[in-house]
Amino acid sequence: LVHASLVSAVVSGGLSACGACLTLAAMAVNLWFRKVPYIRLSSPIVNTIIGLGCLLCHASCLIMTFNAYMGSQLGLCWSQLLCLITGYSCAFGGILAKTWRVHRIFTNKMRLTTIKDWHLCMVIVAILLMDAGLLLALGLLDSPALAVKRLSEQDMISDGAVVLHKLVVCQSSSEVLWKGLIIGMKAVFLLFGIFFAWETRTIHVEALNDSKVIGICVYNTTVMGLIGVVLEFALPIGSVDLRLVLLTCCINICSATTVLLVFGGKVGGQGVGC
Repeated sequence: LVHASLVSAVVSGGLSACGACLTLAAMAVNLWFRKVPYIRLSSPIVNTIIGLGCLLCHASCLIMTFNAYMGSQLGLCWSQLLCLITGYSCAFGGILAKTWRVHRIFTNKMRLTTIKDWHLCMVIVAILLMDAGLLLALGLLDSPALAVKRLSEQDMISDGAVVLHKLVVCQSSSEVLWKGLIIGMKAVFLLFGIFFAWETRTIHVEALNDSKVIGICVYNTTVMGLIGVVLEFALPIGSVDLRLVLLTCCINICSATTVLLVFGGKVGGQGVGC
């Protein structure tokens, strides 16, 4: 059976662990100083949800690493999927909600609009409920199962015997369809985020001190998301090490960059962050 090498597992696992530690530290600072005016104005509760989402994305990379190195296990496959989808929805859902608030306040010229943090949390909850419905449908209609794939590579040993390379993977019968549904739903959210970010690109007020950088968060997520989708479908399934390193790097970089944008300016007590 084919599995990831120790080197690629250490690299991807180490990056994921470092990203998780960075996120935990940033969330701790955000919560500890949540009453400081500069941090309070940027909705620390929503920022914490964004941080939690990034933490779950790092966790999904750790699970992916363990699966690739030790061999796929059905429970871990589900855990990886849940962490990645939920983490993405929490992180980008929070960014989308904050972008929507800026857009709503400054484009509603008919009357003064007040949008509280709980409104933003409801947006995130709505996105999570959509994820729950999709995952429930996947589990009931086409639950993933372990399958052994025979790879084209094979080795010839000294006595003339042929060694076949096989890979254990988690997959459902309509794998491409479900991936398309998941990616399509996230793409719709991305389009909304890009629209709101573009509409509010010139807005910057002290009361919403993170209105500009949330746009950068949206664009960062879009670019890294596109790269991740291309890698997922372009890389051959037999390239275990390459897939593991590139996919985990893509997710870790996107999550770590989001954390730095969200919390970076807040830690120093000045600058900008989303």
